[in-house]
Amino acid sequence: MRYLTIAIFIVASWQFGFAQQRDLKARLESAKIGIITERLNLSSKQAQIFWPLYNELNSKKKELKIELAKAKIDIQHSELNDENANAIIELYLNNQQKELDLDREYMEKFKEVITPKQVVQLIKVEEDFKKMILQKLRERQQNRRPSGGGG
Repeated sequence: MRYLTIAIFIVASWQFGFAQQRDLKARLESAKIGIITERLNLSSKQAQIFWPLYNELNSKKKELKIELAKAKIDIQHSELNDENANAIIELYLNNQQKELDLDREYMEKFKEVITPKQVVQLIKVEEDFKKMILQKLRERQQNRRPSGGGG
């Protein structure tokens, strides 16, 4: 009975952790959408066409990242040798090229919906958002560290 209780606690904790992650991702995504909409000053007509394109691009980029991660895991299950290392390097470079190709394709699509100035603002907003998230993470980590002292 004790093991069952422990198992239930572990599974519940695990699920709670995933739920918290999903909640955090949803909040971050919502904040990102709000910031992009505000900074780009999208009209309702622009937003109606822009957001499906933007979501499509991000979905394709996510697929590329998952594909690369799976391939790395498959390769790294065997001993890492020069052949495997070269395969990972090639996968990485191909992935980077595919992502660049997607960016080129979608920048052109975006320019059909929003102005080139708004496209540049989009790039800047995304960079600023990433910096802000990284800064918040650093602050969180610093706040979690126990203060010095010790003996």
